[in-house]
Amino acid sequence: MQEFSNIFLTGGFIISLISIIAWWQLFKKAHLKGWYALIPIYNIYSFCKMVTSSGWTMLIALIPFINIIFIIYLLMRLSYAFGQSRYIG
Repeated sequence: MQEFSNIFLTGGFIISLISIIAWWQLFKKAHLKGWYALIPIYNIYSFCKMVTSSGWTMLIALIPFINIIFIIYLLMRLSYAFGQSRYIG
C-alpha cells in the first residue's frame, strides 16, 4: 500500500512541476514576469487579462459547466494571440 501511494505522490509531483514550467514559459512569452505563474489566483487573472484584455473574465471560469466552454474559448484566443490558428489550441 505504501508503494502505491509513493507512486501517486511522485506522479503528482512530476505533473505539478511540468505545469509550473509550462505556465512560467507562457508568462515569459507574453512578456510578463515568470513568477506570476506561482501565485494561485493571480496567475488565472493574468492569463485571462493576457488573452481577453480584461481580468474580470476570470469570474466566468468559476461558474460550473460554463467554465469548460470558457476555457476552450480562452485556449483558442491564446493560440490566436501568439499568431497561430484559433483551432491549434
